[in-house]
Amino acid sequence: MVLRGKKRTVYALPNIINPDLHDYINAGVITPADRNYDPRIDKPLANPGGIDLVAQLLQDRARI
Repeated sequence: MVLRGKKRTVYALPNIINPDLHDYINAGVITPADRNYDPRIDKPLANPGGIDLVAQLLQDRARI
């Protein structure tokens, strides 16, 4: 997906096939944390459907 401004590319979202964490980081979809995980502070959100949220985000962006 490529977004263009006046005669120039503003942003290009690369197509990622079989992505891993580093592909998402390189694409700018994920930003690594500044600190390590601390179970006393960090509580994961429930995902009862077991959906890969990042993959879903990329699919939604591809449809736009």
